[in-house]
Amino acid sequence: MGSRTYQWLLDQKLETWPYEDKMTYVFSRQSWEDKANIKFAHPSNLTSFVKELQGEIWLVGGGQLIKDFMEADLIDEYQVTIAPVILGEGIPLFPQGKYAADLELLGTTRYGQFVELAYKRKTKAK
Repeated sequence: MGSRTYQWLLDQKLETWPYEDKMTYVFSRQSWEDKANIKFAHPSNLTSFVKELQGEIWLVGGGQLIKDFMEADLIDEYQVTIAPVILGEGIPLFPQGKYAADLELLGTTRYGQFVELAYKRKTKAK
């Protein structure tokens, strides 16, 4: 997850960490102290970090984290949730960057008023 998402979760003063059953990696340009199931990494090391994990990674966060992973060609599947709210401003989910992805729809799932769109990337970037 990105550092802004991590900070937002901290600000909510939740009784329990929502990802308690998973190892959480927070990508931040700031220095944080690791915790039992929360490790911090600098986003400049994305490619080597992901290769070391040797498995599937689920990203939680906003545009900057997605941009960093897309520019490093590290995303194979996307799950985008649409909320029934239209905002006139804010941080874009896919900010301007040097990346592109040709996607194939895998499916849709409705969660009450929310819709999740699942896509996979058709081809690897060159």
